[in-house]
Amino acid sequence: MEDFLHQPYRRHLVPGLFEAIGAGVKAGAIGGYLSGSGSTIACLATAEDTESIAQAMKNALVQTGATGRTVVVPADNVGASVVSQG
Repeated sequence: MEDFLHQPYRRHLVPGLFEAIGAGVKAGAIGGYLSGSGSTIACLATAEDTESIAQAMKNALVQTGATGRTVVVPADNVGASVVSQG
């Protein structure tokens, strides 16, 4: 999940980017990335201990002087589906 196409160039726009990803991986995440234009730093993890991964990422951000919030969300393993009403 290491991205060399856009993350290095946006690093200065997202304080704590690589620190947060590194902390998430160290806490047990599979990997991490900068989502989109930089509004989100995300780590991918199994269902085990996601809260401690989120907390490690937040702590890393705080240590760099950045702020943020954490949200643990499930992956959509179904994909697109058609829902009919009526």
